[in-house]
Amino acid sequence: VAVALMTLDVNQYRDDITKLLHDNTGLDVKLAGTIKLHVTLDGSTLDLADVTIKNPTWASRPDFAHIGHFGLGVALIPLLHKQLIIQDITLSDADILMESASGNRQNWALPASKPTAQNTKASDDSPAEKMAIHVNAVHVTNSKIGTRSEDGKTTWFNAKDLTLKQTSGSTTVDFKGALNDQAIGLSVKTNGDDLASLPERPLDLDLTFANFHVTASGKSSLANKKLVLEAYRVTAGKSALNGQLTVNYGGARPNIVGSINSDNLIVADFKTESKTAEGDAASDAKATSQVRMLSDAPLGLQGLKAANADIDVKIAALDTGKATLQNLSAKLLLQNGNLFINPLSVTIGAGNVNGQIHVNGGATPAQVG
Repeated sequence: VAVALMTLDVNQYRDDITKLLHDNTGLDVKLAGTIKLHVTLDGSTLDLADVTIKNPTWASRPDFAHIGHFGLGVALIPLLHKQLIIQDITLSDADILMESASGNRQNWALPASKPTAQNTKASDDSPAEKMAIHVNAVHVTNSKIGTRSEDGKTTWFNAKDLTLKQTSGSTTVDFKGALNDQAIGLSVKTNGDDLASLPERPLDLDLTFANFHVTASGKSSLANKKLVLEAYRVTAGKSALNGQLTVNYGGARPNIVGSINSDNLIVADFKTESKTAEGDAASDAKATSQVRMLSDAPLGLQGLKAANADIDVKIAALDTGKATLQNLSAKLLLQNGNLFINPLSVTIGAGNVNGQIHVNGGATPAQVG
């Protein structure tokens, strides 16, 4: 059997493979390049070149994805023990655009598989034993992945080099690329061989984005949908802020609890250059920024409904560009679109200001008091 697999020319089954993919996934796949299958005692490697996945007719372009090269390495012996160990996944020169449209349509969604009499009977007799899946390494180069929303706005992630490795009980992710032409560098380190197996794991993060640098350490739990940053630090220009954050993202909206502290915060340091996102002609004409921390553009109050938060803020000096505020202390409470800043204390010039602010983002029009 091993000799037969080693000498098998998979290309003669090209049409059968594309039909099998279409019948099981509903995807229209074209395999234009050479297909290679390498089998050894250590495992098997599948290499595909020039792969195209067609889009549904409603999408903005003909192809959902074009992939220059795709490689998949699988260990063979563990399969006998119901273990799928993917030794390596490689992806290069890929162009993938994930689109959403009205009517809850997504071009990446697969149609639900129809139960057959055979698998229905099998499920009635006894539950199927699940196969354990482990991925040891993922490597993506010179590729871009985009997301296009219903209004036509598109965000692009350009991956110059993305590497995920699992070795010696630790997992590392290193990314170099860009988000809408803004340079990004990301390094994440954690422990464990299976990212979804542990309820809680330590996490170290180092991120550079545009003129921002973020470092953080804490814990992450995919099972509990919780991220705890026990210590974070953000620097931009001459500004720096730090604190702690806990994010629970398992409910209807994320819930964020934590603190923001700074000795010196300059608003201008947190502004990025405006960039035009791809989309329809009207969107392009507006030239609205897709990537920003702070901007001169008005902030829609609808954003207050995006999350709930409880944040303590302490800033020794805040330079707004028009005035410098001293000893700013505030508690921000955001609940269901209602923003409460209470208490609020700040020194302006020689005077102290104390009070509270309430913004009702759910009212029409929005109410500020």
